[in-house]
Amino acid sequence: MEELQKFVSSNGLDMVEGSIYNWRVEPQYYGKPEPFAYVIHMGGMALMYQALYDPEKEILSICNIAYSSDEVLRFYCATLWDAEIIVKAFIKANEIDMQETIYYIG
Repeated sequence: MEELQKFVSSNGLDMVEGSIYNWRVEPQYYGKPEPFAYVIHMGGMALMYQALYDPEKEILSICNIAYSSDEVLRFYCATLWDAEIIVKAFIKANEIDMQETIYYIG
């Protein structure tokens, strides 16, 4: 597996470049840099989903952040690349336009 390319987005967010999408690097606990997760926001303000990949637990979680956090889809993914395949399918199935986001790799 190749090394993830880290960079800072135009609005100052720590990011890594995946093979399909850019992922934001986000600490899981306030004030602590480790452990971290990879995050993508999908959709607009009215209907926004969040995909969060925890590399330590190898779990991808997708939820609608506007509604109850009880409704979370969870998937086992051994790598970030596995998580990207599921996120890509979710985006396509829900007809979410990602082209104008910092997460899209054109």
